[in-house]
Amino acid sequence: MKAKSAQQSRRSWPCLLGGVALAVATCNTAAQAQPSGSNANVSGNSVGVAAPPPPTARAPWDIPENADVRAPSEQDGRSGKKVTDEKAMVSKLVPPLPPGLPVPSLDPHDLSGAWIHDQPLEPIADHDMYDNPPPYNPRGHKLLARRVMSHRIGKPYANAASKCRPPGVLVQQEIAFPFLILQSKDQIHVLFQDYHGRQIIYLSPAKPPKGQANYMGDSFGHWEGDTLVVVTKGMKNPIQLDPLGSPSSPSAVITQRIRKVHQNQWFLEITTTIDDPVYYTHPWSFVRTFGWRPNMELLGEYDCETQVGDKSVSQDAGLVAEPPEDLH
Repeated sequence: MKAKSAQQSRRSWPCLLGGVALAVATCNTAAQAQPSGSNANVSGNSVGVAAPPPPTARAPWDIPENADVRAPSEQDGRSGKKVTDEKAMVSKLVPPLPPGLPVPSLDPHDLSGAWIHDQPLEPIADHDMYDNPPPYNPRGHKLLARRVMSHRIGKPYANAASKCRPPGVLVQQEIAFPFLILQSKDQIHVLFQDYHGRQIIYLSPAKPPKGQANYMGDSFGHWEGDTLVVVTKGMKNPIQLDPLGSPSSPSAVITQRIRKVHQNQWFLEITTTIDDPVYYTHPWSFVRTFGWRPNMELLGEYDCETQVGDKSVSQDAGLVAEPPEDLH
């Protein structure tokens, strides 16, 4: 089965945004047109990319497309109004580049510069790059269903982001804030504006210094042709794969294949493969793209702490502690 492009696999979902409110405040975002011809994804059975599983029926608890996961009282306040021009909303967050700005290095091994997710935020990764549902095992299915239900009843569980801690590479890439890539011979540093996260990618044969585990995990990279392959594992805390809480375990291994593409405009294409037998029956992959943003190299201040301490909102921001998993 042929892999779908990042554009083809896109769906319009309600999004969750905000500092504390990554798991609380909801808004409809959406589908911004991909860079023309952006279907140049890593396809087929490329090394490090999960092979296409056979098509399967969607799980019975799957949320319908465009579902509103907020509490009924919040839904009533909308008076049934829907955002119809989703392109305009995404374009407001990521407007077209003005003319005359510099282009990235023509060296395919030089990824340096500022980039930003140029597609709508997906609060839940409900499909892989082949448009099949993620291969949850019973434990993963049960945990995600519980987390989704916590949103539906208006009592979402607290997560790393709600405590102003880096929520991990995947969520920080997904949110519509820029990140800056800095490169040297032995390391690549990815600096995220949101949550002040920093991912250090150690290039072979460099190794990270021994010490405490960090929120972003340990990342090791190497080049396969013009594609940077980055393997991340050993996160300080298990990360969620998306804002609604698709799970990962402490033993999860995340492999990202990153390449720079030019098709009418410059963007990074990142194919992510999740290998975590605790919650999934087999590895699975999805694709995202990130537009070139040289006008965002000066990262802005991110005041998550101010939001957490805001006296105008409840101290827990409506979040509740997540109970332990029920393994029975």
